[in-house]
Amino acid sequence: MILRLIVSSSFESIPFFQGRQALDPRLISHAGALAALAGTERIRIARALEAGGLSRIEICRRTGLSLIEVAAAMASLAGQGLILKLRHGGETIYELAHPRLGEVILLAEELSGSRPFQSAG
Repeated sequence: MILRLIVSSSFESIPFFQGRQALDPRLISHAGALAALAGTERIRIARALEAGGLSRIEICRRTGLSLIEVAAAMASLAGQGLILKLRHGGETIYELAHPRLGEVILLAEELSGSRPFQSAG
């Protein structure tokens, strides 16, 4: 829900933003990347990739998703620059584009209420 609000074109229509300072354009430009994490399959794939680079078959094994589900979710993640596609020998390996993406996912889960808040210290 929070991510869907972020990609809204009219922030003024959202009560939370009424009367507040305009949002930084840099934040708005990255809203699509955050929205790409709004799917269960995409979060499962990103979580699997936290351990390091994996092939599509290994991603399927670790997530329990079908090859078709993995391909669709990864296209969305790659389209937003969240995962990288690398050639290693004759194999294609996928990895997170940013090492701290797992922290972003954890925060999104905490904010959505799907995971209890964790202490920072």
